[in-house]
This record gives sequence, C-alpha cells and structure tokens, in this order.
Amino acid sequence: MKGWLKHLTMAAIMMGAHPTFAQDNAGQGAGPDAAQEMMSACGADARGDVQSVLNACTWIIDRGDASATDLARAHNNRGNAYLANGRADRALADLGRAVELDPEFALAFNNRANAYLSVGRFEEAFAYFEEAVRLNPFDPNTYFSRGNAYLDYGDLEAARNNFDGAIRLDAENPRYHYNRGLANLYDAAYEDAIDDFNRTIELDPEQGFAYTNRGNANLSLDRIDAALEDYSMAIEIDSGDAYALTNRGNLYRTLGREEDAMADYNMAVRVDPMFAYALSSRGEAHRAAERYVDAIADFRVAIRANPADAFAHNALAWIFATGPGGLRDGDRAVEHARQAVAIAPGADTLDTLAAALVEAGELEEAMDHYRAVMDQDEANVRLYQKSLKEQGYYSGAVDGIVGRGTIRAFEACIAAGCQPMR
Repeated sequence: MKGWLKHLTMAAIMMGAHPTFAQDNAGQGAGPDAAQEMMSACGADARGDVQSVLNACTWIIDRGDASATDLARAHNNRGNAYLANGRADRALADLGRAVELDPEFALAFNNRANAYLSVGRFEEAFAYFEEAVRLNPFDPNTYFSRGNAYLDYGDLEAARNNFDGAIRLDAENPRYHYNRGLANLYDAAYEDAIDDFNRTIELDPEQGFAYTNRGNANLSLDRIDAALEDYSMAIEIDSGDAYALTNRGNLYRTLGREEDAMADYNMAVRVDPMFAYALSSRGEAHRAAERYVDAIADFRVAIRANPADAFAHNALAWIFATGPGGLRDGDRAVEHARQAVAIAPGADTLDTLAAALVEAGELEEAMDHYRAVMDQDEANVRLYQKSLKEQGYYSGAVDGIVGRGTIRAFEACIAAGCQPMR
C-alpha cells in the first residue's frame, strides 16, 4: 500500500540513513575488500534483509579492531536492525553502547530515543531526543522524529512545534507536512490540516493517505462532496486502501447509498479480512438494517482482530441486550458491555451496560449506570425523558432535569423489563 499508514517513526526512517564507515579501518587479516564489504552491509537498510545487517555488524563488533567511531556506528546499525526485528531490549543495549563510544553521535541518540518509544518509555525517549537536537540542531529528521513521539504521546502542540522545526529546515519533504497535518487534524484545526495535506500532495501526488486524511478534514467541516472526492482519489491511487474504502463506505451510508457503502466495506474486507475498522463498520450497517446474524459475525471477527475495539464490543452488547428475542443473552451482553466501558468509558458505553444489566436482571446496578449517564449531561436526560414518554412511562416535561418523576419512570420501565432508551 502506498503512503504512510499513520505517521512514520524515525526508527523506520533512520534505518536507511546510517553514516558511512571510514574507509581506512578495514579489519586486519580478512583483507580490505572483505572488511569494506562487511562495513557496507552493516550500513544497509535494516528494513530489507535484517539478518544480513545483524551478521555484518556483529562481524565488525566481534573482530575487536575497529576504531571507536566505526564501532559506535556498528552498534548503532545493529541496534536499529534489532529494533526492526522487534527486539527492543537488544536495540537499547546496542544503541546505549553506541553513545558511550561516541558521545557526539547525534543519530545514535535519536535512534535510542526511538527504541525507548517502542517500549512506551516516553520520559527516557524525550531526554535522548533533547540530546540529539543539542548535538545536531540542523537535522530536520530529529525534529520530525521527536514530533512523532509527541504525536504518539498526545501532546499535539509540541508535535506541531517539532514538525514546524523540521519544515523550516527542509520545506520540500512531504512527510513533514503530512505529519503536521495529522497533528492539526487530531487537534480539530481542520483548515490548517487541509493546507498541510495540500502541500503533501503537491510534493508527492501519489500520497494516497494525504487524500484520505484531507477527506477526513473536509468531512469534519461538512464539505461532503470534497470528502467524497478525496476518498475516491485515494482509492484511485491505491485500490487496496482499506482505510479509504471504509471511510468512503461510511460516508455513503450517511448519504443513504447503502449498496455503494456495502460494496466498499466488502472490498475493504477482501483486501484485509482482519481489518477491524472495516468489519465494525460493515457490522454496524448490518445492524442498522436489522441483519443481526451478519452483524454479530462481523463484530465477532472485528474483536478477534482487535480485542480493544470498543465499538464492536458495545454494538454486540446492544444486540444481545435489545435485539430480537431469539438473540437476547443478558450474560453475553454484560460481558461485552463491561469490556466496552473498560476500553472507552463514556455515556454511550455506560448506557449499553445499563441496558445489558436490565436484560440480565441486575436492575439496581443498571439504575446506578443510568444515573451516571444522566449526571454527565442534561442532554442525556432529555433523550431518556423523550424515550420514556414515547413508551408511556413518563408524563413530565422533557427539560433535562432529573426529578422524582423521571426516576419513577426509569424504575417502572426497568421493572417491566423495558429499555429506557429505544
């Protein structure tokens, strides 16, 4: 698939940007050509043949006759290869040795920061990024790398500031504009995000994910036609772009184009049968159309693909709690609802948990959760009041005030086995 899936980490980028070895430090006894060949192999892109990089770097390190500078670079490159191979502990050890051997080696500090990021140790990562910037304040990739770290950490302002720094040093790199666009998108600065994605596309017209995310920004601004055009362009660039297919499918659904939506979902799932986002989106389309068996199947596969898919857990719980009688299962509803609340606590998941508890006969706990939902926002109270009034349990004003009449209506509905929110 073309483009950057979300945002590139420098652990991936820097593996293809190792410094070259000095040519006057060939290993003794093996001949200068063989030694130089190993040095070149050690400096190769670790995203290719990882084992060859590991073997070459280990050969240099074990010989014991390399200069401190070359040895530092061998440890740096082997550390990156270990990181590419998912062995963060060995990567940290090698990259730590690299900075010990060469305390001025900015790239090794940068790469060790990325190794710390891979295991979620943000404090150490930011400290190493700080040193990398101090040693080489004119390297845009270091700012870019640190910006990605802040993006992962959720500090969008700091992420943006670092992407700004990278762009000041190299305004022609599409990655920098793209990732700043992501920071702006996540921060709801949609016009700024669109500007960044526009610039990305100018620099790299084949960057499909820039179109997808520009579509997301346009959709957030209710520019439906522009969003649809962007998603379609991303799919034209890469017909296997499951994200763009799913996003376009969701947009088609909001436009009432159910067949087009289902075609996009089906294609996304064919491209990636374990793509939870597409499976959950298709499952919701089935649920809304009362194709409950198909919906349950999609949501279950989505959860296998991503056990932290709160939407799928919540949707399954709702079907088991409120669906047709033959599908209702209070215990399963409660199980999935508790999972959804644990992953994404909020009014929607708490309401579903309350509904599941009603189906399971746990009425007192259900009422506690309904109260928690109402405590969050008076708009929730009005929704409940309206639904209870339509069901004949409430006769008061739909005013968002939790009075005795509202509570009595809840209690009567729950005692009768009904659902306060239909």
